[in-house]
Amino acid sequence: MPAIEEAIALIDVLCLKLKGQHPGGAVTSTAGPFPYPAAAPKAAPTGAASADTPAPVESGVAVSGAAAALAPTSAAVPGSEGEDMDQSQMPKKKEKKKKAAPPPAAPETPADLFGKACLQVARVQSVGDVEGSDKLYKTVVEVAGGETRQIIAGLKKHIDRAELEGSLVVVITNLRTAKLAGEASEGMILAGVQAGSDLPNGELVAPIRPPEAAEAGQRVYLEGCSPSESPPKVLKSGPWADIKEKLRVVANGGAYNGMRLITAAGPVTVAAGLPEGAVIS
Repeated sequence: MPAIEEAIALIDVLCLKLKGQHPGGAVTSTAGPFPYPAAAPKAAPTGAASADTPAPVESGVAVSGAAAALAPTSAAVPGSEGEDMDQSQMPKKKEKKKKAAPPPAAPETPADLFGKACLQVARVQSVGDVEGSDKLYKTVVEVAGGETRQIIAGLKKHIDRAELEGSLVVVITNLRTAKLAGEASEGMILAGVQAGSDLPNGELVAPIRPPEAAEAGQRVYLEGCSPSESPPKVLKSGPWADIKEKLRVVANGGAYNGMRLITAAGPVTVAAGLPEGAVIS
């Protein structure tokens, strides 16, 4: 009988090995009715099936534990193919408003250019010498609002001190302050100038004169126009050079581009002897 017992023992070993492959049921020995209760299956880690555990079956299809955990649910995700997102919930892009292009600037006229120069009637309060110069006067003039300005004028060889002092002249008041012979000059006295080799000192120079009824501070402007209400605080040298280029003596008076210079009291004049077309500077 030892051979039979050895065979039965071998069968028992095989049955024990098969128990793990058939959980929940009994394994019967082929040698006879040796029922063995099925061992309880080992708990698989959450979300994944153990290597010894058969995959769950749903609708006849086996699905592994890992695949079951990753299988999509039937709930639709907003914005997915299964469900359209409500248009009101979608973020709206802000529309950038384009700024309208400014209209093209009107071309500048000669009168516009002249209006940049602040020409005023001024009264000469005092006339002095400039140290070391035989050509320059140091004058103090009264302009608008009772303001006084120091102006260095190259008139010493052309007009007596007594004739200049107390008289009315035309000055430009919005030039940048300059240094002449070490002295500050806060403007310019306008005068007619005619060069000539046969003239004393090589040129004839005479200040432009406002009418006697004019008052210090009155604006000098073009006939047929109005004084500029907002000339620049400081007139650059370029525009001023362009203006001076067209300032001329016309009919014993001053003119710019053929238009007479006037004040509220009447037109400005120049001394007799200055020829037609002489420059004003």
